[in-house]
Amino acid sequence: LEQTITDRRQVKVGTQTALVLDAAGNVTQRGSTGEPLYVEVGLAARRLVELKLLSPAIDRLTAISFGADKKLTVLRPWSGDHQAVVDSLYIYEPVPDIGYTPLSDLILFAASQFDNDDLAPDQERSIVVFSDGVDKIGNTELIDAITYAQNRNIRIHAVMTGPATPDSQRNMSRLATMTNGKYVEFTSIEALDDLWNTIAAGSTQELLTYRSSKPDPREIQVTAEMADGETLAANRFFPAPSLLPVQVNIVTP
Repeated sequence: LEQTITDRRQVKVGTQTALVLDAAGNVTQRGSTGEPLYVEVGLAARRLVELKLLSPAIDRLTAISFGADKKLTVLRPWSGDHQAVVDSLYIYEPVPDIGYTPLSDLILFAASQFDNDDLAPDQERSIVVFSDGVDKIGNTELIDAITYAQNRNIRIHAVMTGPATPDSQRNMSRLATMTNGKYVEFTSIEALDDLWNTIAAGSTQELLTYRSSKPDPREIQVTAEMADGETLAANRFFPAPSLLPVQVNIVTP
């Protein structure tokens, strides 16, 4: 059933971005700036704050890597204090002998952090994963992790740290392509500027208003066809309103 749009405007709703450092593999090797790769990641994260693209009031960041027990952990929980979040990456020291961790584990852990009742449901969600792209696990597990992110409307931006091989580039490109994210090779701190701007731009969304023909809807389903031919679909359940009985107060006889 086609509906007539009664109002159309852009609104600032904010973003949710998880910064994920794959601290396994080659992160202690020196990168393009001469610093170890994990230090470069910290510098790139700090530049995000320096560019002043995000608003502490509506944009949320979290940082994820490996803890002392060699297991994935949240370095800093969701917060509007962006400096504190990126500093947790900047001061991070890799745990020795982690070995190689499947990309699927990184994505699944990061995506699960969005299952948080304190996060707004209408904000654009992104994972920025810094990794060498080496994946020792099968293709099926990686696809399952990507599907898990897709089902939560999470874009994955894949940042290649260190030299890319055909296999590692394919892995990282797939993460980005299948979730409408970006693939970036870390050649300099400034090489991520376009990515940071893309994430910040997601804070602005277009609000379309229409009047439903259902007087008492329990579920609203919306399908929209975009200018490029892409079709987007969404649905939302609405609880039945709780109506109190009418109370009449006689003011005058």
